[in-house]
Amino acid sequence: MGQTLIYTLTVSNAGPSASENVILEESTPDGLSNMEFSLDNGATWNTWSGLFFRLGTLSNGDVITILIRGTVTSTPTQGYISNRAIVHSDTTDPDLTNNDTTITTTIADNPPASADLSITKVR
Repeated sequence: MGQTLIYTLTVSNAGPSASENVILEESTPDGLSNMEFSLDNGATWNTWSGLFFRLGTLSNGDVITILIRGTVTSTPTQGYISNRAIVHSDTTDPDLTNNDTTITTTIADNPPASADLSITKVR
């Protein structure tokens, strides 16, 4: 509980045409709260306000990286958090098999103990 999970999503267009009206679907999984996203590798974070995020048009070869983070609120009854992301566009996509991904993270009831020891000695 209280741990931060960060997901890195990479959306790319292999062409040959531009992909118009690209939309990322990313739901808030059970067990996470305070969802935020970053488009600048974590320099700034914005509130993740819902399920859909409009990426606009991706030209042939474009790649966008989105970081999404959330705080673990409780240990899920199943012991894991499953997070799914889907991307789609108004432009025909000949390979839909790579437009949907899910990652599952095991959440321990008792996170491992940690300590930040330090020592200073002066004369």
